Amino acid sequence: MDVDDKDGFGPIRTTQTATPLAENQHLNNSGANCCITEICVSFLTLVPILQSSSGEPTRDKELTEFVLDCAAESFILVGYAFFNKICQRTLTLSMNNLDNFLEKLESLLQEYAWSRSEKIQLLAVHLLQSTLPLWLQRSVAVADTGHKIRLLCDWLSNMIIKKKARYWRVRDYIARFLEKYLSLDPQQEIWLIRDDAELLQNNQLPQSMLPSLGADEDIRVRFRAAVLSPRLFSVARTIGRDPMLVYVDIKQYLTVVLSRYAPC
Repeated sequence: MDVDDKDGFGPIRTTQTATPLAENQHLNNSGANCCITEICVSFLTLVPILQSSSGEPTRDKELTEFVLDCAAESFILVGYAFFNKICQRTLTLSMNNLDNFLEKLESLLQEYAWSRSEKIQLLAVHLLQSTLPLWLQRSVAVADTGHKIRLLCDWLSNMIIKKKARYWRVRDYIARFLEKYLSLDPQQEIWLIRDDAELLQNNQLPQSMLPSLGADEDIRVRFRAAVLSPRLFSVARTIGRDPMLVYVDIKQYLTVVLSRYAPC
């Protein structure tokens, strides 16, 4: 029965009359959701440490399985927060689960749409950097997990060398990852391990890729490379390389013609 509405307000909208959210509406990567996810993962990892007398990093099997079981969009969202805690050493990861994450990431990167996604590329670099202390162990490097790590590193190398990394944030993060890797493995021994007779070219090594980003088309990446490249002098002293060769490597990629960047 219709009732005459004389209060001056419009009709009451109930859940039946309200417009439903689209089933596949992408809200996962909004700032609010990222913040909420970070808080939740932080709570799940920090509380067990505070309750423990040993203060050891949390090993949460259920959380790990939850992240691995997430669909692609949610995996990116939760995975970034998850590996933040790995990087901060408040959460620990077994070799078996590291292998599972690499397989999950590999399956996504094999899909054309996801392989070109900035989000998944950033997550791939984040996984590599967060788990560096794990896969730099010789026992891991020579195992199947190490092989998968090198495949991912080679994929990142090809993106830089063949200029397939379209997003400046990805190139910037790769530069930071390369600098961090060189600080922990200046000899680049783990990177040089090969599972076949094919040898790496010099331009595929971190010590060559890092300064090459000094010629990037984006000034933010060029600046990042210029700031990080001096680390290579420390690496040169460690491995006994002539510092002048390092200087030449860095200098050849630095911007020489500045007039095009000058204000009119």
